[in-house]
Amino acid sequence: MTVKPLGAKLLVRLIETEETLPGGTIILPEDSRKHLTEQQVEVVTPGDGVSDPRLVEGAWVVIMPFTLTEGPSPDTFVVAEDAVVALIA
Repeated sequence: MTVKPLGAKLLVRLIETEETLPGGTIILPEDSRKHLTEQQVEVVTPGDGVSDPRLVEGAWVVIMPFTLTEGPSPDTFVVAEDAVVALIA
């Protein structure tokens, strides 16, 4: 099944975060890791009304907290374009 969000919405999936940072010495507590994970997502499919050309399939972005709506499968969510606050390079 193909799902295309309507208007200025994005179909996204959460980005898995590592338990340790690249330096290997800091371990993030579970609560902190969960909070960070819920704000870092990968764009699966942008809707036709998305105006920012950088929000394409595969783009990693940071979104405002508590803006995810459950998507068509357990690992996907829908979020409005205006909830995106930064691109992850």
